[in-house]
Amino acid sequence: MRDKAAFSRIVMNQTLYLRQRFIWDKATQSWELYSNVPRDLCDTYALCGAYGICIISDMPVCQCLKGFKPKSRGYVDWSQGCVRYKSLNYSRQDGFIKFTAMKLPDATLSWVSKSMNLNECREKCLDNSSCMAYTNSDIRGEGSGCAMWFGDLIDIRYFQDGGQDLYIRMSASELGAKGVPRTKIVVTVISTAALLAVVIAAGYLVHKRRRNIVEKTENNRETDQVQNMDLELPLFELATIANATSNFSINNKLGEGGFGPVYKHPKDRPSMPSVILMLGSETVLPQPKQPGYLADRKSTRQDYSSSTPESCSTNTITISELEGR
Repeated sequence: MRDKAAFSRIVMNQTLYLRQRFIWDKATQSWELYSNVPRDLCDTYALCGAYGICIISDMPVCQCLKGFKPKSRGYVDWSQGCVRYKSLNYSRQDGFIKFTAMKLPDATLSWVSKSMNLNECREKCLDNSSCMAYTNSDIRGEGSGCAMWFGDLIDIRYFQDGGQDLYIRMSASELGAKGVPRTKIVVTVISTAALLAVVIAAGYLVHKRRRNIVEKTENNRETDQVQNMDLELPLFELATIANATSNFSINNKLGEGGFGPVYKHPKDRPSMPSVILMLGSETVLPQPKQPGYLADRKSTRQDYSSSTPESCSTNTITISELEGR
């Protein structure tokens, strides 16, 4: 093949089962390999059979289109392709599912019109029971023209980058309202239910948190009220206590302190070492002593300004005061 720019040739390599294209390189004065077909396994013609799709990044590379199942039970030989789960009605009750990023099927049984738009193409395909798929014949811009396929669809491939949209005819039982696939409806319902569950869970957590805050606030308020209460103990005069206890009668005694009675004279008080020993051992506290008598003598003599002679007794009198310990 020759043109004004370069020389090229195509070689059918029967040994490698390749179609090779070579370009003449003037600098090296030799033929340089430009391209090979097939470039990978998915370039093999009709590798996955009718309604099978080749995805080079998956394992196995052959799979069935949505709405189809393998015709053969074996997963090694895909030459028999796939068959539908639900048979077509071959009427206007059928619909179409949109597949994206596709290599278009073999065009042996196809029809093309440049004057029709996509909606007109759909209606025309739907009226023909042999029409299995349609798309735009020209993908430039927003797309234009009409291309339709009749009979089984073969040699389909998925591209990760690029490719075209393809609308494949499906049974009404595979579609929801207005031609929406049931799989999309199921996914939508599941997504909505999951979102609703998340919202309910979030609302419950917020409600529970607010309730805990309210309960904590109420508990703090009650604590403050208790702390602010007037807990001052009543005060009684000594005469009132003496009258209530029959002048501290032993019969009205309820108990005594841990360190025993309080004594007037320091010599009768327990020392701190004794107290520490009592607290740290099983030592029995001593019994309190009986009230003693004061030996203090109080003079009753009084000075008078009168000149009257002082008279006094020849006997010495002492007065003792009895005090409780």
